[in-house]
Amino acid sequence: MKNVKLLTGAIAVMLSIYSCTKTDNPSPDTNTNPGTDPGTNPIVVTAAPLLDSLIEIENNGTPYNWIFRYNTDSTLQAELHSSGAKPVVPYGDFFTYNSKKQVVRHNYANPANIQDTLASDYYYVYDNAGRLALTKSKAGIVVDSFVYNDKSRLSGKFGFDGKRLRTEEVFTWTGNNLTLIKSTQYLIDQKDPYIRTYAYKYDDKKNAAINVRACAVYTRSEMDYWLSENNCTQIVETEPASTTTTSFTFTYNDKNYPVSASYTVKDGTTTLKTGTQRFVYKK
Repeated sequence: MKNVKLLTGAIAVMLSIYSCTKTDNPSPDTNTNPGTDPGTNPIVVTAAPLLDSLIEIENNGTPYNWIFRYNTDSTLQAELHSSGAKPVVPYGDFFTYNSKKQVVRHNYANPANIQDTLASDYYYVYDNAGRLALTKSKAGIVVDSFVYNDKSRLSGKFGFDGKRLRTEEVFTWTGNNLTLIKSTQYLIDQKDPYIRTYAYKYDDKKNAAINVRACAVYTRSEMDYWLSENNCTQIVETEPASTTTTSFTFTYNDKNYPVSASYTVKDGTTTLKTGTQRFVYKK
């Protein structure tokens, strides 16, 4: 990735944590609007419809539901989950904001309860340019560190287990779409690294998840492609011993947002699973 130094040693990574908040950080690109650019601080894109729910059925099985709740200013309050045709009490993630519409706290609760204060709480620190710099645990321990390239776009994420570096992710962007992630998991004290890559392709239509990007950034989920401007049509996941390809086909409404999708997951020519998704928007 151009103009980004990858930090691989534990000492160098720890230094990168503190470099995020220095006043000599590169200034945001003048063409970048923090808060709407998927590579900086995801909040509300006011021109986009709010996604109410995403209903997925895999292998003709039981529906799995993503349910999204919003604050009065349309920031995402919660990402909840439930399964079954008649959803039971949901569980999920809640987000708390400051006056700048930055997420300052995230907590997971089962059953869903924004007041939950278990050890699953995470807190967030931003640099002088308003970009997410650190994730901290309830005890104040650094959990994740984020770094940016000279265009102020997210380029790296480092995950810690105590003082031990456990994961390192390098992000490559093409325009406003995330097109490649190199993910390294350190199994034993930065030895025996396990490397995965995720390559993404996109359509030219508007991303249904554009207002719920906080789910991808703050919950440490695998929905990284929700950060992109367009809808992901293909994911190629490569591991040392296998490669799987997930392909999506969308149908769209008259505003060019997806209303449904079908997908297939294959290992070579072998189909591992198929499924459908339905996107429901708030009126």
